[in-house]
Amino acid sequence: MNFLFKLRGPLTTTQEWILGVSGVVLLLLFWTVLANVKSKQKPVYETIMPTSVVGMSKTTIDSLERIDDALRENATEFETIYPILPPPNKVLTAFGGLFKNHDIGFHTKC
Repeated sequence: MNFLFKLRGPLTTTQEWILGVSGVVLLLLFWTVLANVKSKQKPVYETIMPTSVVGMSKTTIDSLERIDDALRENATEFETIYPILPPPNKVLTAFGGLFKNHDIGFHTKC
């Protein structure tokens, strides 16, 4: 490590840039790995369950749930959902919508 920099010593401009960029890269890498570890795979399928089961018999509801469960188990497509921590690219692209659709720049002026 002595070849990188002297501990508590002055850094050159190149060393500052390398350490700064490597810190940002490590942060984004850790963030991406953590987001993917905490992500879940949700099956994509056409559900047959109605939005309201009011007035249906318990037998009918049970039959529909069994068919729906079979459809879910046999799904061939999955989508990744991020219930806790979104990946950095989704967070950064969300800012574009804030500026474009909600005019956040106007609302943050002093």
